[in-house]
Amino acid sequence: MEKRRKVINNSLGNIKKTNCFISLDDIEKQIKNKRMDVVYDDSIVVIVDKRKSFLQIYYFLDEYDIDFINWEEIKNRLTTYKDIVINVVGKNISEKNIVAEKLGFSFYKKYVRKQFINKEKKKYRELMDVLIANQKDCEKIYDMLYSSFDVLSDDLVNKEELKDMINQNHVLKIEIQNEIQGVFLYEDTGVRSYARAICIAEKYRNNVLGYSLFAKYNNLHVDSTKIFSLWVDQANDDVLKLHNTFGYVEDGLENYIYVREKDDCCEK
Repeated sequence: MEKRRKVINNSLGNIKKTNCFISLDDIEKQIKNKRMDVVYDDSIVVIVDKRKSFLQIYYFLDEYDIDFINWEEIKNRLTTYKDIVINVVGKNISEKNIVAEKLGFSFYKKYVRKQFINKEKKKYRELMDVLIANQKDCEKIYDMLYSSFDVLSDDLVNKEELKDMINQNHVLKIEIQNEIQGVFLYEDTGVRSYARAICIAEKYRNNVLGYSLFAKYNNLHVDSTKIFSLWVDQANDDVLKLHNTFGYVEDGLENYIYVREKDDCCEK
């Protein structure tokens, strides 16, 4: 355990040695609570985070030289896990990741972070009636999210998180003929607000629902929020255009996602 702590501690903050930004104390706490599994513990530490809709691998390298690592043993230990991904976040990083390749993972998607600095405090016209969701909407919203998004990459909320967000009035909805056809989830942290997800029923996409949800979200925060931010699939042109309408621009931070070929990629 002491060697593991040393390898993790010496790797944190160095993107060439780790893909993890969680503190050492938090990692040890999650391991103790069985929310993370230690898969391999030697010249490289490999941990599986089980707290999301997909399983996330964190790696921590002891040295830059990886030629002497027993990659086959690690790969064999990982075979018991399904829906498992490797995320690498940073600026000016390459799609090619040696550790991911050695573990049998290949590049899947690239997400970019976009931000909007609220200087003008501009309000937008809300073209449709946007409501605050309540707990009776939870099942419908949960089903919408998990049938529309990619569970291997979109960092979806679980049901308990969704209930908490609804309790905080952080879930917006649009109803058409008494059926929810659009939802928007967000989190607030001080003067920053983070858009977690926007989901529109397929028959209403390319309509005004997405614009109306973003307008309502903006107007609720325009007097209290300095920075708006979100993550988005770089290939999602329609959503990227919507973000541009509200002034979001890429800030240079990227998230590269790698998956194993045998894992089903649930792209919608």
